Amino acid sequence: MTNLNTPFMIGDVEIPNRTVLAPMAGVTNSAFRTIAKELGAGLVVMEMVSDKGIQYNNEKTLHMLHIDEGENPVSIQLFGSDEDSLARAAEFIQENTKTDIVDINMGCPVNKIVKNEAGAMWLKDPDKIYSIINKVQSVLDIPLTVKMRTGWSDPSLAVENALAAEAAGVSTALVSFVLNGKKKEYRVGEETAQRILKIANEMNYQPNLAAKSLRSGKTKTIGLVVSDISNPFFSQLARVLEDEATKRGYTVLFGSSDEDKDKMTRVVSNLINKGVDGLIIVPCDNSEKSIASLVNNNIPIVLFDRYFPEINVSYVALNNFNASYISTKHLLNAGYNAPCMVAYDVNLIHMKERIRGYKKAMDEAGKRNLANVVFLRQDAPRKSADRLLPKMIDGGVDAFLFATNMISLACLYTIKDMGEGIIGKIGLVGFDGNPVFDFFDAPISYIQQPIDVLVQKALEILIDIIINGNTVQSVLAEGEFIEMAP
Repeated sequence: MTNLNTPFMIGDVEIPNRTVLAPMAGVTNSAFRTIAKELGAGLVVMEMVSDKGIQYNNEKTLHMLHIDEGENPVSIQLFGSDEDSLARAAEFIQENTKTDIVDINMGCPVNKIVKNEAGAMWLKDPDKIYSIINKVQSVLDIPLTVKMRTGWSDPSLAVENALAAEAAGVSTALVSFVLNGKKKEYRVGEETAQRILKIANEMNYQPNLAAKSLRSGKTKTIGLVVSDISNPFFSQLARVLEDEATKRGYTVLFGSSDEDKDKMTRVVSNLINKGVDGLIIVPCDNSEKSIASLVNNNIPIVLFDRYFPEINVSYVALNNFNASYISTKHLLNAGYNAPCMVAYDVNLIHMKERIRGYKKAMDEAGKRNLANVVFLRQDAPRKSADRLLPKMIDGGVDAFLFATNMISLACLYTIKDMGEGIIGKIGLVGFDGNPVFDFFDAPISYIQQPIDVLVQKALEILIDIIINGNTVQSVLAEGEFIEMAP
């Protein structure tokens, strides 16, 4: 049995014994805490205070923050539902009170607390626990602790929640000590240790977690997740990245999402659990949440080819607006009157920018009313092309700008089936060259992406993040227009 008189540490704060006065609303005020200290309590915890009360300078809340001489070591417990508000409140407490520790309440089940998404409501999502603690810890110089229960409705989340808290910067986490074989070193009781191990075994917990493996930075491996490995552009990306990474002493592990956000999440998780130091990701449509989660967890990543403007994350991509603008101008200058752009029906920035560049060129040429963008289904481009392209040609379209390599291939089949009379009259421009272009009966000009430059920049940024921290950097590279003569 643990001796209650044994001191222990919370961060750099020494607690003289293991008797702790728990926070109790309306009870553990300054007078009560002082009596508890006089009776031998090693640590006293203030009744929980609202972050909003501090933010709005509520007189009652500010009065609760008073700490008398002789109370230390003392902890102030905060509750709230917004990480920015909690961080501001924690910073105020550190600067304006005599507290030794800040504690976040993630265990109170009282209805008036949880209905405002505070207290025990945090236990539903380990990612949110990580994010809030990481945010609050970033403004504090004193230790941060968390009060939590075994879970909201699923007790198996206890391990994940505790590890998320520990990974984000909570001063001590018994779960981590137990799972890493340090229970004796940190004087964790045998009963507590066995309870933690039992829950971990029941949930088939694997200790190779994202935050732990990625922040170690010692495996010298990088994960690459492309959206479609069958796309020649991404195949080339994989080859060039492997060569460049080898020069820098890194090994590359590969995965493909097949333009499926759920598969992308699984592939990323698998690579993380293999211990990669960082990730280069070509994100697919509707994957913003997954990317944001990686960013919030401080996992080193660089987005490639596509990015999300609303997420503060490093990326390397083509200047898609300019590339499409130049391509459209080429068709117009070559004498084509009504070029049409063929794109995918996705909500991704590279597609939006290519469409924007096309429309800008058409507008400047006084042909806004002739601008046409047709959208192919990404999961059935050939069928979409067979249905849409003949209609466009019948409507007066005399040239096509294909927004991607794979769109070019799908559309060329359709155009070939229309016969030589059509093939000889229309202008064609695509993105990224393809050997198939050489065998087509009409010249196909294209934008050539500087793949070597893009890969080198992405790798340089990722390694810099791995070594020096998560500094956000972005690169837009210019493509080269390759004109094919008739």
